[in-house]
Amino acid sequence: MMDEKNEGIGLANPDFDPVSYAAVVGSAAATDFYDLTRPDLSDVGGSLWFELAGHPVPEGGRSPGQAEAYQADLRDAYTRLAAYVCERGIDREETAWIFATLEQLIDTEAERFADEPLDRRTAFKLFVQTARTVHDTLKSAQTAAQWEASRPAPETLKREDSIFEDDEPMDALTDAAKEQAENDKARAKLQKAADAKRKALDKQTTAASETARPKRSAASKAAGKGTAKKPEPLSAGTPMAKKPANRGGRGRKKSSAAASKKKTG
Repeated sequence: MMDEKNEGIGLANPDFDPVSYAAVVGSAAATDFYDLTRPDLSDVGGSLWFELAGHPVPEGGRSPGQAEAYQADLRDAYTRLAAYVCERGIDREETAWIFATLEQLIDTEAERFADEPLDRRTAFKLFVQTARTVHDTLKSAQTAAQWEASRPAPETLKREDSIFEDDEPMDALTDAAKEQAENDKARAKLQKAADAKRKALDKQTTAASETARPKRSAASKAAGKGTAKKPEPLSAGTPMAKKPANRGGRGRKKSSAAASKKKTG
């Protein structure tokens, strides 16, 4: 199953090589930067940030044959350096420079990377960072594209494997879904109308009960006030009511017990 968005770059092709892309783009970034910092050397016919071993620049420039051989060897050197950087996950420009010197890819008089000019050290840094970014991005996309391409195409659903009857169209399920949606909308509309009707009926019932409830007149309200009689005050000669006699209880039991004890003693 081919992903159309990856067809142009050919990521699903097993022969696609992310390292070659990384080498070209990384060297272009480093070369452009170095040419900006050294415009006096930009017309000598070579990328002097990467002084290719075995290809010194002759006086008067290179002939067409020499230039062609130089460019071929330069691409090969870039690709070898990019393969080392990307496949081993190198992220330090000094490590890339050491590899280039040990493999005799470049000519340099510096004994240490720190002895190289700043513009050349920066060019190596740009090469490493750019090559890693391009390689890692394309490699991840290539893996996904190849996995997508290896997936078998989905088979067409056969009628005997479906839920439809022999005389029922294959799109009946879609029609049923549309009908169900329409029924749901109609049901919701009816429910909304029923709720509104019930609220209106409740409101009418409340208003009717308030109207039917009897209301007291102002005269009856006034007549009802103060009808309960207050107790009349006692006169000077009226005796106080006696307290009810204690007809049992704990005090009587105590006195009876004391009397019987006295008799016994």
